[in-house]
Amino acid sequence: MSARHEATVHLMYLQLRSDLLADRFSCNATQALHLAALALHVEYPDGRWLEEASMDHYIPPSVLRSPAWTGLHNSLLAQFDNVSQLPHYHAKTRFIEVCLVCL
Repeated sequence: MSARHEATVHLMYLQLRSDLLADRFSCNATQALHLAALALHVEYPDGRWLEEASMDHYIPPSVLRSPAWTGLHNSLLAQFDNVSQLPHYHAKTRFIEVCLVCL
């Protein structure tokens, strides 16, 4: 894969992540958790994110405000376990794919 292609994927990932956190497209809580887990895996591939990551940097405000938020942290841990085996690059492309479904 070319460096140009990798850069394009990375920029697309960053833009979609920004759009997600600005609530520019809708996704349900399950999709939001999956996206958050993928983004955490992209940024913290070693899994040491619990102390460093703020949930508002990964989960859209509309989901954070929902009444279901109380169980989201444990669900996020489970989602992270599901995606943690993906290679770094595939986590980015999977993030893009899921975002496109939410558009």
